[in-house]
Amino acid sequence: MLPQRFFSKIALVLLLFFHCLDQSLVAGEPAVRKGLYDTDPKHLWNRLHETLFVRTGPDGKRYGFDQLDSLLWHHTKHLREGKSHDEAIKVLDEFLAHDGEKLIRDPLKRTILQRELWRIFDWTTERDPMDARDLQERLAAVIRKIALTKAEIEQLPDNYAAAVQSREFASEPGQPMVPFLPPDLFSTNGDWLCLKMTSGEAMAPAHTVEFGARSAFLIFTRMPGGRAEAIKYFKELRETPEFWSYKIDPTWNRTVAVLNPNVPQFADGTIFVLLRQAMLVAEDGTLVPTHLTESVQIRQYYDVARNKRPSQNLVEIDLSMEKLFAGKSGGLRAVGDGEEVFRQFMDDGRDPFERASQRSEPLSSWMHGALDCFKCHRGAGLFSLNIVESERGRSVNPPEFWPSDAQQERDASRYQKETRYDWGLLQGLWRK
Repeated sequence: MLPQRFFSKIALVLLLFFHCLDQSLVAGEPAVRKGLYDTDPKHLWNRLHETLFVRTGPDGKRYGFDQLDSLLWHHTKHLREGKSHDEAIKVLDEFLAHDGEKLIRDPLKRTILQRELWRIFDWTTERDPMDARDLQERLAAVIRKIALTKAEIEQLPDNYAAAVQSREFASEPGQPMVPFLPPDLFSTNGDWLCLKMTSGEAMAPAHTVEFGARSAFLIFTRMPGGRAEAIKYFKELRETPEFWSYKIDPTWNRTVAVLNPNVPQFADGTIFVLLRQAMLVAEDGTLVPTHLTESVQIRQYYDVARNKRPSQNLVEIDLSMEKLFAGKSGGLRAVGDGEEVFRQFMDDGRDPFERASQRSEPLSSWMHGALDCFKCHRGAGLFSLNIVESERGRSVNPPEFWPSDAQQERDASRYQKETRYDWGLLQGLWRK
């Protein structure tokens, strides 16, 4: 018979084990490291993903495993120098030397890996384009090797439709607003109206530029009176004679243009959707827009006439690669109101991981609430659409919005990408 104290010690050890297990899960560090592309964590694709996309904070926690956009900023040194750079070169060389592209043929997984590598390639060109040529050459080679044919890209599943069919999201906004996906968003004769600008450029230029024009940003709207009311409203807006009012700015002693407060507003209950969809580089080196939805941002307006701020309800739905590969709800997940994320849009370019290490600060001090679109779109109604009140818009005729269709807007983003330096560089290295 074993003594009682023996069992007491065993119980204490088990208690400590499960406490540590629980703490590791809370910290975001899985007890057993898993793989994104294969069940074997040591699979080459998983090691490539781990090396290039997962970052470790000063607190030892891991971030970025299922991140929509890689955790890299304009001034980031990670991957550019030191140990992380050497490890990146090593795993890319291994991929190229051992025909890593042959290990996984699943078109969806090849799509996601190319998307991730492409993001890093473009990031390397943001500073001195010649500074990371060793990385660029290897990234370009892997991007080319895992590229799909145009036929394969066209056959990729429509994950937005899959998310709607999963019934994980409501089909209409609730009270208070709940995550929802309109099932008829892409209908060409329904209540939702896809918008374009007269100039033919992308409708959300700031978003397009910030994300390297690798994604198409589509804008849809639905007004209480349906499609007819939306068409009528934007016609009235285009025909408004005095879009701008002018006043003297005392600080600079010059005349400045201000959006005329008498410009017609849209009605309470109007909803705008900003949909982001991926583009891919096909096997022949051409750009091909896809139906792969990366994120959905929805803003529903209220109290527009009273200019109440904020006069919007906000919903955001993002792509989860884990859910996508598992075939769950099209890979889309609702972003929680209390989620803390790193700023990667309209940021100051500083790397939170490196800054936190330098200053011995908690990484959490560099994070913020996920649903913070109001910081940029804080106006009421039409005044929250920054493209309307942009400095560029004031210097020329005001932007004119017209009915469009999703494919036309995808093509507009593709044209914009084709004019960029990073695309030209990728094309040149692609052919080496």
